[in-house]
Amino acid sequence: MRAITSLILAGMIATIGCSKPPSMSTTKKGGKNPVVKTEDSTVVTGEPEAWEDVEVLKPNSLALATAFPRLTQLQWENSVRDILLLDKNPNLSSLFPGDPQNTFFANDGNSLVVSDGLWQSYIKAAEDMSDRIGNEVALQTKLIPTAAAALTGDAKIKAILTPLLTRAYRRPPTTGELDRLIAMYKKGPELTGKTDAQKAGLQTVVYLILQSPQFLYRIEIGDKKTDLATLTAYEVAARLSYAAWNSIPDDALFKAAASGAILTEEGLKTQAARLMKDPKADYVLTHFYSKIFGTETYADVIKKDAEIAPKWPSTMGKSLVTEADLFINEVVVKENGGINELLSAPYAFVNADTAPFYKVAAPAGSEFVKTNLNSKERIGILTQLGFLARRSLEKESNAIRRGVLVSDKLLCADITSDVPTILPELAAPTGTKTARDIVNEISGPGTCGAMCHGDFINPSGYAFENYDAAGNYRTKDNNQPINAAANLRLRRGLVAYDGPQEFVKQISASRDLHECTIRKAVGMLYAREVDKEDLTLIQNIAKKSSESLSTRELFTDILSDSRIKIRGNGGQ
Repeated sequence: MRAITSLILAGMIATIGCSKPPSMSTTKKGGKNPVVKTEDSTVVTGEPEAWEDVEVLKPNSLALATAFPRLTQLQWENSVRDILLLDKNPNLSSLFPGDPQNTFFANDGNSLVVSDGLWQSYIKAAEDMSDRIGNEVALQTKLIPTAAAALTGDAKIKAILTPLLTRAYRRPPTTGELDRLIAMYKKGPELTGKTDAQKAGLQTVVYLILQSPQFLYRIEIGDKKTDLATLTAYEVAARLSYAAWNSIPDDALFKAAASGAILTEEGLKTQAARLMKDPKADYVLTHFYSKIFGTETYADVIKKDAEIAPKWPSTMGKSLVTEADLFINEVVVKENGGINELLSAPYAFVNADTAPFYKVAAPAGSEFVKTNLNSKERIGILTQLGFLARRSLEKESNAIRRGVLVSDKLLCADITSDVPTILPELAAPTGTKTARDIVNEISGPGTCGAMCHGDFINPSGYAFENYDAAGNYRTKDNNQPINAAANLRLRRGLVAYDGPQEFVKQISASRDLHECTIRKAVGMLYAREVDKEDLTLIQNIAKKSSESLSTRELFTDILSDSRIKIRGNGGQ
């Protein structure tokens, strides 16, 4: 089949090109998140300033970040499934080079380029998938529209290819594109060696479509009228579908694009709401929080010391991942909740591995059961075993590791330092010292690590001192009373708390938490770096988040905003 490529790909590539898109270089400004300074631990009200580390991207930079991103590995799988009307993903991308992990959600358009290795993988996958189409009658039958049955010749081929190409290119094909592929369809028997013209034709065009730049890239040309170009209706439809479903538009979305309804305020909101209500959007909801909390890393949790975990099963890592996945799905999908509920839900999904650590009855077998926990000891995902055990040492808790995740992923605190500092690993407490004392000695006031640890990292971690390295609840550390009180600097000032319940209450009431998570959501759904022009959108949606609007509704509002319809157009 590879001999086919040279006959047509040159013409396809000439239309848009299949080389790597130009690289984008943007430099973020440094500086701390602005705070209202106070000398005590009282909450200071006032209007926080906007983030200083979000800059206005030049239109050219914004263009390069959105105009030519390739499909992610997941998007490729889902798209091939939906283009070819398969019952399930083809599972042909498992040998692709992985998507670049240099951005938080690994979907930033500027990073999604086609390497030589990936291009070879595309060719092999196209060959394998087209062979399946050519050899499986059931797959061929799905690709033949009912209306094509009564037609003959080029008219029949056109009736077959038009919907296929519309799905693959996320827009109706041009006359030239159709003519070229009709010609290649008719060459199918010669190129494949098959005598059945329909089988050979479908095998040939599928092989070519899956290597076309129009399929592999999410191409956004726009109207080209100004530096901030308005996307076409089909481009907006594709943005919506890949943001919500990681796949191509469905028939209803194509109809909204064809009529132009999707370009209206009401039409955009209608489609965004419809897509986000669909079960296909459940993945983006749960994936968002899995990345925020790093739940996939729970599989790498280290075995704990026998003194604190005498029965630490070898399957604990897998159990912690499953527990977290079930919890996030329950809160965000089934109960239609959001970040506030994730931080405060009074239950966990417990199995035989985790039950002893929660001090609850173990379910039978390998079953995970939704179980209410002791509300005086546990609150939300940050007091579940996965977060606590993964961010600890073998025997000692680690306030720094716990505080880094909270500060960075939930509060967007600037925890960088002008002085690059690698802190020594925490020593085991001796004498009457606690783990908190050790942390304070190496990163507290007067140390070189105090700049980012003193106001942000350490206080966020100290809130969880009631949990040892295995996640057991405790009231003493090294026979000393636990001190889980701290003052955390938020953008409105210092807030005081004692323990996880008060900590969760304070951050849930803060703009820091909600603007941080919405900032990340905008970046994920728009598949680009957040621009300073996004800040009004972020602040508006964050206010709704603080009022406990569900994540599904928040994502709907982000996708309904007019900013999804624009991109830079190469101006300086």
